[in-house]
Amino acid sequence: MEVEFPEIKQIDITQIPSEIGEVSDTYSTVLVDVEVIENEDKDQLGKLMLILDRESALKFADHLEKEVCANYRENSGQLNEIDESALKETGNILTGACLAAMTGWVDLQLKEGIPSIETDMLGATLDQILIDISRDVDEVLLFKTEFNFEENIDANFLFLFEPEGEKEVLEKIKV
Repeated sequence: MEVEFPEIKQIDITQIPSEIGEVSDTYSTVLVDVEVIENEDKDQLGKLMLILDRESALKFADHLEKEVCANYRENSGQLNEIDESALKETGNILTGACLAAMTGWVDLQLKEGIPSIETDMLGATLDQILIDISRDVDEVLLFKTEFNFEENIDANFLFLFEPEGEKEVLEKIKV
């Protein structure tokens, strides 16, 4: 499997739904909190989200399970516990890789939290997260993402910053 990021851009928070898809369509979203560690203090930097439409999430989980499960069975059209675990672990790995790269760019020690997953309409998922952040944050980083197995699976990876994190990080990396 290869992972590519053909496009990384800074977008206005109001553009997120139009960049990703229809708000009434079902998506699976892996959410990971990110902290900055300075000395022994921890401050919330933001959240990383891996977002896949329903079909892509099913295909992705199916491909991962084929690779690692001796008793693999094709999914039934719904994400099961193993599918969700595979997607959370993928979100965790991508988050770790992203933070490792960003640590060099921003000269900060960054730490990821435990991933969670939600499958719901895109609008419902985004509303929950954006309501808290959007009052104080204007822009996010959007990573268009492609997973290459036998076929390409498109996804989106978003970095949503807390207000202090937005200023601290976006000014340093100048996307």
